[in-house]
Amino acid sequence: AVISPYVIPKIGIANAKRFFITGERFTAKDAFRMNLIHDVSTDHDELTNKVDKLVKNIMSSSPAAISEIKQLLHANRILLN
Repeated sequence: AVISPYVIPKIGIANAKRFFITGERFTAKDAFRMNLIHDVSTDHDELTNKVDKLVKNIMSSSPAAISEIKQLLHANRILLN
């Protein structure tokens, strides 16, 4: 119930009804389709490569720039939902 204001706009009312009412578990592919996650990996090596690439991209960014982006996103969180 606590996360529902964030989850429902993300997954849509139809998916919320289905999964909230039934308690059905969903797969990673379902989570990807509903925009709950950004990517799906099929094996450990693929996952490791994707994580390494993501970490490298983040680490190449300026800490000050990341801080500014976080503040911007936080200030505009209502618009982003």
